Amino acid sequence: MDEVLGGIPEKLLAYLRKEFQDPGLAYSARPSPITGGYETSIYGFQLTGATEELSGPLILRLYSEKTPPSQCLFEASVQNAVTDEGYPAPRVHLTCTDTVFLGGVFMVMERMPGVPMLEMKENLPEALAEAHVSLHRIDPNPLVRKLESMGITSPTYSRDRTLSRVRRLIDDRGFDWLDGGFRWLWDNILPDPVDPVICHGDFHPLNILMEGDRVSGVLDWPGFRVWDAAYDVACTKVICAQAAPPLLPDLDVDFHEFTDRYFNLYQLKNPLASENVEYYEAHRCFWGILEGRRGHMALSHPRIQTNFSDRFEEVTGIEIELPS
Repeated sequence: MDEVLGGIPEKLLAYLRKEFQDPGLAYSARPSPITGGYETSIYGFQLTGATEELSGPLILRLYSEKTPPSQCLFEASVQNAVTDEGYPAPRVHLTCTDTVFLGGVFMVMERMPGVPMLEMKENLPEALAEAHVSLHRIDPNPLVRKLESMGITSPTYSRDRTLSRVRRLIDDRGFDWLDGGFRWLWDNILPDPVDPVICHGDFHPLNILMEGDRVSGVLDWPGFRVWDAAYDVACTKVICAQAAPPLLPDLDVDFHEFTDRYFNLYQLKNPLASENVEYYEAHRCFWGILEGRRGHMALSHPRIQTNFSDRFEEVTGIEIELPS
């Protein structure tokens, strides 16, 4: 096992002993891989001889060597700010932006209890819709103030920044075959939401932990925004209907029926303008195509790319011809 881990247990322990100036730190459970991460490597472990906050089950989230330190720091700040507001996200105990220790930037955070929502045998669309509505009903203002106190201002997580970044990436990569699709997104851009909400950006049953019928943890916050609820719902629809089928081919689920049921149940509790949701579906599909072409491990799947392109055309009437 240690050969598979590439010496990570020893390197991590050496770092923690140095960071906390405690040579007596040891493992009561050595790091072991946890499946589920596409852009990060995830390990569960536990320490003995640690402070109270580090004595429980822990997670090491190790990013790829190409991930900038700002990404790790942003996610850690968001998770801790959300946790401070009483939402069940994993509290981050430390971050390290020096790649010399483990080969990439990393964070150590608490391991949340529960099992993935996807393992629920019944009422899965209902549970997902209810959890999403609950997130969107939280007042975002205390969270925004908390992030500002950490030096993270709203332009860091605004929609406009995302579209501007898309434009730069298209130009930098020479992806002129995406120009028509981008023009549609820009020409049809929606106004700023009157009542922005906390958006997760990747809210699906593998990122939500459950204990019985209670949400015990929400994981993976790199897509965090304070924006339109329609944006967040659209992201969930695209993930479940376009990305999930090729990624989970052995799962006995009709993903399109599941997605429709989730959306209808969400609409009953928190109605949204359907045309706004569709705009953001097109936006997410377009961004997914670009992510896949830049090498995203999951979204580069040819069938997912085709699904994104097909849904974008359904919404916009514009065909994106994917290069071979």
